[in-house]
Amino acid sequence: MAPSPEGIDDFWLVLHVRLREPRIVEADNHEPEPTTIVGFYRTFGIRCAADRVPALIEQAAAGEGHILWDTTEWHAIDPSTLDPAVRKRVLPVVGEGIWYTGGRIFYPDDGTPEANPQEATPGPVMTSEASLADVVALARRYLAGELTFEQFCLSAPEGPSDEDVAEILDLIEHEPKVGGFLGISKAAHAEHLAKIHQAIQRVERRLAART
Repeated sequence: MAPSPEGIDDFWLVLHVRLREPRIVEADNHEPEPTTIVGFYRTFGIRCAADRVPALIEQAAAGEGHILWDTTEWHAIDPSTLDPAVRKRVLPVVGEGIWYTGGRIFYPDDGTPEANPQEATPGPVMTSEASLADVVALARRYLAGELTFEQFCLSAPEGPSDEDVAEILDLIEHEPKVGGFLGISKAAHAEHLAKIHQAIQRVERRLAART
């Protein structure tokens, strides 16, 4: 990414939002008991003037809940120093804009997220034929509107070692919103969904080849 223009800096933002109303995530095969979700953390990489950051934070949380300012933080950063996995998702911007959007890390009413959103590292998960099929089914249900985003996040495995499964989960969990400063165009969103379907189809072809 090109250096920022004069008067504009790059910032790493960790947004903490308390939902206006708790959301009940219904039980399913992966989560046998209903879960009450009350808030989430989300990371952004943004490029703007320093005095514009609070206004952009308010825009990022618009319609989602109340910003918890005491635990929302940001600091100037050089994008080239970020972890390679994050740098792969950096988008070039000209002037003010967003160059990275992380997935929401939801947490229930009995605690906070298990991992720091800035330091979370994935753990191992089985990639057997059964678990591959489970992930595909989970993704298909989410895309069909049968699962909410919260249900998907709570049911998805953490840190899959399979490359295609990791891509499916990463694309869904980092699906950006459409419109606004922190959103993307409808065409770009359609391309993002197409990538999810392509990754799902790769796994389905692998499963079909095993039968």
